[in-house]
Amino acid sequence: MEYILHLSLLLLLCLSVLQTVFPTNKDTLYTPREKQALTKFKEAVEGIVYKDYQKLDSYLIHFLRRKDLNVNQAKTLLQTNLKWRKDKNIDSILQEKQMVALEKKFPYSVDEVDKMGRPILSYMLHKWDIRRFILSGKTEEYQRYQAYIVETAAKKLYDKALMGKEVSQLIILVDLSGFNVREHGCLACLQGLTEFVPLMDRGYPNLVNQVIFINTPRSFKSILDLVKSILPAKTQETFHTFSYDKDEWKAYLSKIIDEDQLFTAFGGTRRAKRLS
Repeated sequence: MEYILHLSLLLLLCLSVLQTVFPTNKDTLYTPREKQALTKFKEAVEGIVYKDYQKLDSYLIHFLRRKDLNVNQAKTLLQTNLKWRKDKNIDSILQEKQMVALEKKFPYSVDEVDKMGRPILSYMLHKWDIRRFILSGKTEEYQRYQAYIVETAAKKLYDKALMGKEVSQLIILVDLSGFNVREHGCLACLQGLTEFVPLMDRGYPNLVNQVIFINTPRSFKSILDLVKSILPAKTQETFHTFSYDKDEWKAYLSKIIDEDQLFTAFGGTRRAKRLS
C-alpha cells in the first residue's frame, strides 16, 4: 500500500506539470489568438517583470497557456510567481554552494538537447538516496534542491531564448532500472516530494513538453496507466513509458534525440559523468 501511494503521488506530481502543455513541433509556434493575447499581456505586465528573459514571448506564453489565454488571470499567476521567487531567493539559488554540493548525492544532467533544441533533464532514480537524506531531517533541503534542479534546466531555456532560439520547453528522461520499493516508496519520503506540485505549478508552468520513462517496472506502469485513464487525451500523450525492452525505447529516443546527446544508459554514445 505504501508503495502504491508513493508511486501514485509521483505520477500526480508529473501530471501537475503537464496538465496544460501544448505539444507542438515548435514550442514558439503561436496561434493568432495567442499572438493577440501576448500583445495585451506584455502591456499588462510592463513594469512587473525585471529580468530580460521574463520579457520574452517564449516565457510569457507559459502563463497565458496555463490560464487559457486569460490575460488578467495570467497576470495574477505571474505576480504570484515573482513573489515566490523573491520570498525563496530563487534568483540566487544557482550560486548556493550547498545546492551544488548535493549534485553528488542526487546526480542529474541538463547539458543535452533533443533534435528541436529542447534541453533534456535526465537522471537515474536508483542513484538518488532519497530515503536516507530525508530521514536524516533534511526535508526542506531536499525540497530546495528540487527547485535548484528545475531552475538549472529553466536557465538553459532562457539562455537559448535570449539568443533567439525557438525553444521554451524541456524533456524529462528517467531511467527506472534498479527501482527499489524500500528506497523510493517510503511514506516518510512523501513530505519531501509534495513540494514539487506547487513548485512546478506556480514557478514553472508548462515548462515540460514530455516525460519519458525507460526500464519501467510492471507495477509502476500499471499505476501510470490507471492515472492516465482519467486525464485528457493531450495530457496522456505527453507521457511515454517503456519497459526493459531496450530496442523499443531506444528506437523511440532515436527519433527525437541524436545519439551523441544520449548517455550510454539511455542507448547513446555520451559518457554520463554527471549521472555517475
